[in-house]
Amino acid sequence: MRRYQLQRITAVGLVFFLVLHMIVMHYPPREIKYENILDQMENPLWKAVEIGFLSFVMVHALTGTYSVLTDYDFLEKYKKVIAVLLSLAGAVALFWGTTTVLSW
Repeated sequence: MRRYQLQRITAVGLVFFLVLHMIVMHYPPREIKYENILDQMENPLWKAVEIGFLSFVMVHALTGTYSVLTDYDFLEKYKKVIAVLLSLAGAVALFWGTTTVLSW
């Protein structure tokens, strides 16, 4: 039941972050140029928003992947292994993405 709730909570968060991302990054009131994006990414608040977006994406995607994989009967005995592998993959991806965002 907790996975189901986590999936729904992150889905709502993703809608919020996606709308915010699309408005600010793809439909800004100014011309979209590389320099403008770099200026925007220097703002610590915007970095926090991007890291939050990345976090919600990772949790949502990995929770969904775990749910799909554990639906198969022949993978039932590997639930803990799957959970550990997905958690490690998520931690690595989140670390990599966060360091990328913070490097701007």
